[in-house]
Amino acid sequence: MSKKNFKILNHHYRNHSLIYQWIISYAIVLIMPLFVLSFYCIRTYQTVRDFSVSNQRLMLENVKEQLDYIFYDSINITNNLLGNPYVNSLSYGKTYQTGNPSLDRHYLTSELSLLRTSNQLVRDIIIYFPSTDYIVTCDSTYPASLLSHMSKRTINYEELRSLCSSLQVNNSLCIQSGHNSALFFVSPLLLNVNQAPLSIALIQLDREKLQERLQNSIYSNNTSFALITPQTILLSVNTDALLDELPVSQIYKYYEQHPSTISNGLEYHFSNQPYIINFCPSLLENTALISITGKDFYYAAPYRILAVLILSLIFCLSAGIGIVFYFSSKNYRPIARIMHYVDNADTKHAKNNEYQLIEKYIRENQNELEHQRNILINNYLSKILKGDLPFAQISVQSSLRFSSDFSCVVIIQIQKNSVTEDFISSQGQLLHFILQNILSEMLMPTFPEHYYCTLSHHDLSLLINLPTTTEEGTDYVSYILISLEKLYAFFSSNYNIPLHIGISNFNKNEYIPDSWTQANSALEYLNLFGGQENIKRFDEIPSTPVITNLSLNTGNYVQELLLSGTSEQVNKYFITINSEIKNCNLSTTDIKSCFYFFYLTTVQVIRFCQLHYHFTPASLSFITSSSYFLQPLNTALDRISTSYLNFIEELTAFRSNYEQERWGMDICKYIENNYFDTELNLNSVSSYFSLSPSYLSKKFKDKYGKSVNDYIYEVRIGHAKKLLSDAHLKVSEVAQMTGFLDSSAFIRVFKKYVGTTPSRYSSSETSPEFTPSPPQP
Repeated sequence: MSKKNFKILNHHYRNHSLIYQWIISYAIVLIMPLFVLSFYCIRTYQTVRDFSVSNQRLMLENVKEQLDYIFYDSINITNNLLGNPYVNSLSYGKTYQTGNPSLDRHYLTSELSLLRTSNQLVRDIIIYFPSTDYIVTCDSTYPASLLSHMSKRTINYEELRSLCSSLQVNNSLCIQSGHNSALFFVSPLLLNVNQAPLSIALIQLDREKLQERLQNSIYSNNTSFALITPQTILLSVNTDALLDELPVSQIYKYYEQHPSTISNGLEYHFSNQPYIINFCPSLLENTALISITGKDFYYAAPYRILAVLILSLIFCLSAGIGIVFYFSSKNYRPIARIMHYVDNADTKHAKNNEYQLIEKYIRENQNELEHQRNILINNYLSKILKGDLPFAQISVQSSLRFSSDFSCVVIIQIQKNSVTEDFISSQGQLLHFILQNILSEMLMPTFPEHYYCTLSHHDLSLLINLPTTTEEGTDYVSYILISLEKLYAFFSSNYNIPLHIGISNFNKNEYIPDSWTQANSALEYLNLFGGQENIKRFDEIPSTPVITNLSLNTGNYVQELLLSGTSEQVNKYFITINSEIKNCNLSTTDIKSCFYFFYLTTVQVIRFCQLHYHFTPASLSFITSSSYFLQPLNTALDRISTSYLNFIEELTAFRSNYEQERWGMDICKYIENNYFDTELNLNSVSSYFSLSPSYLSKKFKDKYGKSVNDYIYEVRIGHAKKLLSDAHLKVSEVAQMTGFLDSSAFIRVFKKYVGTTPSRYSSSETSPEFTPSPPQP
C-alpha cells in the first residue's frame, strides 16, 4: 500500500482509531493460532493418553471379568453343596439315610465327581469336616491326619486347621497351598451357633487351563497379569522376571489406603526401568488383579501423537504468519466499510430481542423438561425399590448415576385419620411437596444426593446416597434420624398429621430392593409393635440371632432349601422347629424375631423369582396379609410350611415350561420396565440385547404375531388407560408419563389402538385396570 493512501485512511478514521484497531486485531490474529493450536495439542495429547490408559484398564477389567465368571462357577458349586443332604448330615456328625458315615462319604464322593466333570476348570473338590476330622474328595475319603503321610497331597493338615480358624460367615477366599502351589477356592458351607465352620469346601482350580483361558482374553503380549493377595501371587499370565521382584504387600497396601486412585496406574521402577501397575479388586475378599506394563509401551500412542501434533503446530503457525502478512498487504477499506456498518446498524437491539425470545422459550419449556425428568426418575425408582427392575435394565443411566456405592432407603407413611384423609383427597400433591421441600432443606448439607419416589397417596419413599467424602466410623443413619425427628415434630405440631417412618441401613446400590425391604420391615414392625414410637431403624428390629432356642439356621439356607430342595427336606426342617418349640419357652422378643425371620426370607425368595424367572409366586402371597403378624406362632408356622410346600410344586411346574417360553420374555420385561422412556424403540431394544433390528423384528413377530413397536405402543396405551381414570391428570401429563414426545402423537396412537380419543375415553364410566404381560405366542 502506498504511503499516500495510508495517510488518507488514517485521517478519515482517526476519531475511531481504526488504524490502531487494525494493528491490534492483526497482532491478535498472529497470536491466536499459537494459543488455539497449543491448547488443541495439549487436549489431544491428554485425550489420547486417557484413551491409552482406558484401553489398558479395559484389558485388565476384561481379564478380571473372566476371573469373576470362574469364581461365580465355584460359588455355584458351593451353593449346590449347601443343599446336599450328605453334606448337611456329615457336618453335624450324623448320617443321612444309610446309618453308616463311611457309606455317606462314599455317596458324597460320587456326587463330587459329577460336579467336577461339569466344570473343565475344576481339578478336584475337597470337603473337610472339622467335627470328625475327615476329608472327602472326588476320588476317595480319608482322615485328615493322613495328609502328612501322602506323597501327592495338595494341601497340608496345618493349612486345613488354619482355614477353620480364619474362615467366617460368607467369607470365600482364593488361596495357594504352600505345599505344591495348588490353587484353591475356599468357602465355609455350614456353621455352628458360634459361627465356626462345620464343613469347608475347597475347590482346586486347574492352574494351566485357567491361565490358558485368561490368555485368550488378552490382546497384548506386552502386559503381565497377576492375581494377588495382600501376601503373595496366586496366578500370573505373560509372566516374566518382573513378578519375582514384585512388592505385592506394598502395592496392595497402597491401593487399600488410596481407593480413589484405583482408576489410575501406579508408576514403579524395576531395575531402573519404569513400569505402570494397574489394580482392580476381585470378586473375592482380599484378592485383586494387577497388570504390569512398561511405561514406554503404555504411553507409546500418546508419544507418537504428541510428535505429530508438534509438527502440525509448527506448520499451522508458519501458515498463519504467511496469511497475516498476505492480508496486511491488502487495502483495508472494505474493513472500514464493515466497521461503519456495524457502528451505525441497530444490531444491539436486534440481538437483545433474539436473546429475549430464546430465553423466553427456554423458560417456558424448562418446567416441562424438569417435570418429564422427575417422572422418569420416579418411574425408575419405584421399579428399582420394588425389585422389578435391576440397574442393568435402566436405559437412561444419567438419570440415576450415583456418586457413591452405598444408599439408604426411608419410607414415610402418613397415618390415616379424619384429618389426613380429607387433606390427602384435596391437597395430596401439596402435602408431598411440603414433605419433600422441608426434608430436602434438612438433608442437603450432609446428603446432597437424594431422590424421592411416590408409591401411593400415603407413602413417600426417599433414596439417600452416601456422600462421596465420608468419615470412617460416622453413623450417617443417626444424622438422617435427627432430620426425620424434626420433620415428625413439625408435621405433628403444625398440621396434626401423624407420620410413621422406617429407615434401612446403608447398603450397596445393587441391593437397593433389599434396603427398601428393610425400611418396609421397620415400618411394618412399627405399625404392629411400635406402641408410642413413630420412627424405627431396621437394625433396631429383633433379628434372628436373638433366638437362642430354635435352630432356624440362616435365611440363605432356607432360601436355598426352597429353590433347590425337596418337599421332604422342608417337612423335616419344620418338624425340627415344631419339636423344639414344644420343649422351650420363647420370650416375646423371640417370637417377634421368628416372625420377621420368615417374613424377610419369604420376601427374598419372591424377589429372586421376580428377577430370575419374571413371575410372582402366588403360593407365597400370605406374607402380604395383615393378619400374618397377629396369629399365634404355631398357626403361623403351619401356614408357612404349607405355603413353602406349595411353592416348591409351583416353581417345579413353572421351570418345566420356562425354557420353552424363555425367548422374548426378557425383551417384553425390558419394554414393560422402560415404556415411559421416550427413546424406547426397536433400535434401542435391539442395541440393548445386542441383536440386529431386522432379526429382532422378524423373530419377535414370528413368535408373538406383532412387531416390537406395536408391543411398545400396546404397553404404553394400556398404562395410559389406567392413568386416564385419574380425573386429576391432563392428557398432556398422561402422554409424558407413558413415553410420548408430545400430546398430538399420543392422541394419534391412542385413537389408532383404542378407536377413540383420550379425552372421550377418560370421560367414560369404566376405565379397566392394566397389568402388562408378555404377548401370547
